[in-house]
Amino acid sequence: MQLILFSLGFVSDTNLRKKQSWLITWESSRDDYLADLNRPRIVAILRPQYSSQTIKSFLTVLFTSESMLTFSEKIGYSFSRHQSNWLREEDGYIRCGHNPWLRARLVKDLYVQRYGDTVWRQTLHWTEFPRYGEDQETFELVEVHPERQCSEDGHFDMLWYGQSFLEEDEKSNQMMQLTPGRGTIRLSDD
Repeated sequence: MQLILFSLGFVSDTNLRKKQSWLITWESSRDDYLADLNRPRIVAILRPQYSSQTIKSFLTVLFTSESMLTFSEKIGYSFSRHQSNWLREEDGYIRCGHNPWLRARLVKDLYVQRYGDTVWRQTLHWTEFPRYGEDQETFELVEVHPERQCSEDGHFDMLWYGQSFLEEDEKSNQMMQLTPGRGTIRLSDD
């Protein structure tokens, strides 16, 4: 198993660098609504230096481009005034849309796990920051949701092409091992 840091290149298991990032995901109160989108749950991973105002701008663009909307609906979302609850900040999240909706938040310890048997499967790992709220009796700030580790598995062959290429990858790997005179090419950073 080889671990890489999303688009920054390869790192070894012992030299794993985890990043803080803005993570934008599709969310819904119903799983079938997410399935109907026919899109990966992870929409975007962005630099943590972006302001929340910039993220709000991204969210509206991503919502209209990633949702299954007609042309007139896209125009409606892009050019009209929205209800106050269509784009809002709450509990450290920025939310855009109704159901399903896009949710953006800062996360930490983000990294990608790749699998040696296929290039089509990756798992994104991250840690959600704890969320705080006001205690109704004491009016003190208390932890409402503890820090938690999350992951999302992506089978990109199934997402993009509707079929698994794992069997083809296994056959290709077997052929490479059986072919005489084939060596391993290693790229170094030197």
